[in-house]
Amino acid sequence: MSTETEQKSNINIMSEIGKAFVLSILWVVFSLPIVTIGASSSALYYVIHKNTDSGASSLASSFWHSFKSNIKQGLSLGIITIIFVGLSAVNLYFAKVGYKDFQFPEWYLPVSFIPVAIIIFILPYLFPYLARFDDKNSAIIKNCFTIGLINIFNTFLLVVAMTAAATAIYFFPPCLILVPALLCKYAHYVCEKPFGTILLLMDRRAHPEKYQDQDAYNSDDEDSEETDEKEEIEDSDEDFTSETDEINEDS
Repeated sequence: MSTETEQKSNINIMSEIGKAFVLSILWVVFSLPIVTIGASSSALYYVIHKNTDSGASSLASSFWHSFKSNIKQGLSLGIITIIFVGLSAVNLYFAKVGYKDFQFPEWYLPVSFIPVAIIIFILPYLFPYLARFDDKNSAIIKNCFTIGLINIFNTFLLVVAMTAAATAIYFFPPCLILVPALLCKYAHYVCEKPFGTILLLMDRRAHPEKYQDQDAYNSDDEDSEETDEKEEIEDSDEDFTSETDEINEDS
């Protein structure tokens, strides 16, 4: 039994490595024009989510389906991200070293980190959000910033993971055959909790009748808790009054 279990475990591990290899290659190929990296990253997240949720087997067709569906919005968000990151980097560079003979005041360097902080809060969730929700670019950016701000610790971990992945690829390019999918797998683990909350809120707005009984049950619980608290207060007042009367009688 233990041998069979080990064999199945080894097969599952090799299967996951094979999937990571295929998905990473797809991501690299579809990201080659650079501006398509947004749609490619969204497609990668989509396939990993679908494979995790329902065990989809056709990786390439699922990747292509998502890539086609999000190509326009992925392009626009990718271009916006590249421009914003580039301008923030240039701004930070000039704030630190100056421009020709001109030196910026000392207070400008800390201020120049504000756009960098905005990127840090938005970028980890941007393309995963695009893979999961149909929304306008402005709403996507705003919601991703809110998610990043609320889940600041997980955002920090995601940024660390992204930095580590980029560093590994820079110093050892063959990492590209596995690292993108592994990083996205971790991002999926982190992102799905806030995404699940958003989906629940959207479902409550779209189908309020489904939650009427639950809301009524919750309101009844709150009313009963308030009643219990009032009774406890009244009992304590009665006890206090009786004790006071006893003291007065003794005196």
